[in-house]
Order: sequence, then C-alpha cells, then structure tokens
Amino acid sequence: MSGESAMEARLAPCRLRGADLIQSKFAHDLALTLVRNCSSVFAGVKPAAVFSHKLCGACGSCSCVSHHMTSVEREVVRAFAHGLGDQGIRLDVVGVNKGRLQLLVWNEGLVSQVLEDADVREFMVAQGFDASDASALMAQIRRRLCNFHLGISADYPHEIGVILGYPLEDVLGFIHHDREVERGPWRVYGNVENARRCFERMQQSQEAYQRLYEQGMTLGALVRRGQLHARTVPTP
Repeated sequence: MSGESAMEARLAPCRLRGADLIQSKFAHDLALTLVRNCSSVFAGVKPAAVFSHKLCGACGSCSCVSHHMTSVEREVVRAFAHGLGDQGIRLDVVGVNKGRLQLLVWNEGLVSQVLEDADVREFMVAQGFDASDASALMAQIRRRLCNFHLGISADYPHEIGVILGYPLEDVLGFIHHDREVERGPWRVYGNVENARRCFERMQQSQEAYQRLYEQGMTLGALVRRGQLHARTVPTP
C-alpha cells in the first residue's frame, strides 16, 4: 500500500489502490480518526495533536483488544506517514497502550514557527529539550510520550502543550498549579480573550474540515487544502 493510496481514503469506504479489503478497512478507520483529531493541524491552525486509535488485532475485529500492531496495521500506518509527509505533516507512532495506537501528528512548518519564540525556546531548553530545530524537539517529545505510555515514566510531559497550540502562559500556569480563570480545550491561566480566539479558530477549522470530509473529500484533498491555505493566508 502506498502513501498515495492512503491519501485517497474517504468517509465512504472503498477498496484503495494497492490494498486488500482488510488494509482498506483499517485505512478508512484510521483516516476518520485523523480527521477527527488533526483537522486543525491539517488546516495550519494547530502545530500538533496527540491522540489514539483503537487497534483491531489479527482477527480484524474491533471487539478484541490488541497489544501490538499487526503487519497489516504497520503497513497502513507507514503508508499514511509517507502520504502525509509529502505534504509537510509528520505522523509518528508513540506506541501501543491497552489496545490503542498512540499517535503524534505535527505540522513541520508550524512547530518551527513555535520555536521562533525566544520565550518558548528558553522554556523548552529548561525542560531538557533540544529546541534547536523542529525535528530534534519532536523526536524528544515522542520519546517522553513513549516512556509515559510504557510506564517507564509516571509523569506526563505537560510541557508539550506549547506544541499543541496552547499559549506558554497557560502551560506554565498548569505546571505551577496557578488559579484557573477559564476552561476550553485547555485550562486558561493568562489572557482569556487570547485563549478564546484560539479556541474559536481551532473549533472552526475542525468543524469545517470534518464537514468537507463528510461531503466526500478525500484525506489527501483536505491536507492539500490546508497547505494551500497556509501559503496564502498570513499567520495571525
């Protein structure tokens, strides 16, 4: 199965080019999970997303619990990683935990923009990250997430909020247990109006992309739409 065929996945299931029926089913299911969790990343609004997808196991039934990826699932995930990577979107496997595939999807350009902020760089370096470039940072973030899901570390790396689109002041407020002043997709500790604008942009992009997918647009077309938008609209 190729990256091109993975990007042909759409809401209405069909057999994808170069894929058998089992691969095609898993691909369509995974594509729907990606759209539900990553539309804001595709749209160029949110730098990254962390989420999970239920594995079906060797039997192909989602009623069972699988603790590892099958060869079919690995091949499909690899195809999605290649297809998304061609559009500047990275898909990294964090690991498998309790029958769910833990994934990290990120927009290379947006993560690089996040690191252009000197305060963010200083914060991430203080947390022990290499903030010299996006790839180095995200490799370490993936490693910390993996250690958490594998039980190697008991501490979830909340500092990654800055690459999930959360303002630095809100990430610091959460870590330091400050007084919460608002709650949406994340807890707000600083500028409420700024946070509300971020909430609204993420929600609007999520709803718009999900609607397009429901209307029959392929995953690849959604991602290309986001890349075109990023090139034509200045980042606020």
